[in-house]
Amino acid sequence: MNTTPAPADPRESHAVTFRTWAKAISDRDLETYMACFGPDIVIEDIALNRTISGLDELRHLAGVWFEAFEDTTLTLHLHLEGDGHAAVSWESTGTVRGHFPGVTEDAVEGGRFHKRGMSVFRFDENSKFVWERSHWDLQEFQRGLGISVDGPG
Repeated sequence: MNTTPAPADPRESHAVTFRTWAKAISDRDLETYMACFGPDIVIEDIALNRTISGLDELRHLAGVWFEAFEDTTLTLHLHLEGDGHAAVSWESTGTVRGHFPGVTEDAVEGGRFHKRGMSVFRFDENSKFVWERSHWDLQEFQRGLGISVDGPG
């Protein structure tokens, strides 16, 4: 249970959650990452055409991601809020060390990735994420790893 008082301005509280989320990804810190989400989280990953529902499924897939990639960085570039939603643009890099289904097929271990994207969120009253829709380019990501992909280049 979080006993730290929330900032009076919800935008600042949301910014704290965003920074915690980004640092947890960069640190591959599964427990801190999971603490950013409410129990009924729904995540729509547009690039992977996947919807993740609930903390158990998220914990599993986040763990697989953290095992598949190392020295990951997630840098936040922009934070916008309005109409009950908040969005961040971000940039991420890392190194392939394992397999993440639908992403690393044919990737060479040690290959570096770079991806840019934007995620839109809704928060609960405790400034935890309850909904996320993430947009990023899977083909750009895979081309960076030297994977041959179909589609526009």
